[in-house]
Amino acid sequence: MRLLIKAVLVIFVVLVLACTSNDRALVVPVPPSDHHGSLYDPSRDPVADLHAALSAATVEKKRVLMVVGGVWCGWCLTLERFLEEKPEVSSQIKRRFVVVRIHYSAENENETFLAQYPAIAGCPHFFILEADGTLIGSQATAELEENGSYSLRAFEQFLRRWQGE
Repeated sequence: MRLLIKAVLVIFVVLVLACTSNDRALVVPVPPSDHHGSLYDPSRDPVADLHAALSAATVEKKRVLMVVGGVWCGWCLTLERFLEEKPEVSSQIKRRFVVVRIHYSAENENETFLAQYPAIAGCPHFFILEADGTLIGSQATAELEENGSYSLRAFEQFLRRWQGE
């Protein structure tokens, strides 16, 4: 059954990549919704989502930006608003990373999955991975905050630091 799921995910990634131009990043599948709840779905399989993100990153020659958070998290929702309001940041992220969101809440902490990464102090939290899955960075987003939102300058510095080749 797991092999079948992996095969379906690989086919999905290949089809999405075939329909995705190089200037757009694949945001690993989240169900469509009018509500932010779809961004951090507690029922998603983080292993499968990361596998799909790594496959896409390999093909697109990008890194993976893994965002750990939840809809209960005000700063996670602030991050989404910031990215909507700052298309220059969003476009840089899309050019450099494949983004995958990992749900974290009292309902589902995804403990087994997240145990392979450094402990996080809060959400949202960024993990930066090479396309082969190697962890190269762990970033608390509190360092990117400014005046009740996020700092454009801090995000630009973050992107320069982790942009890769």
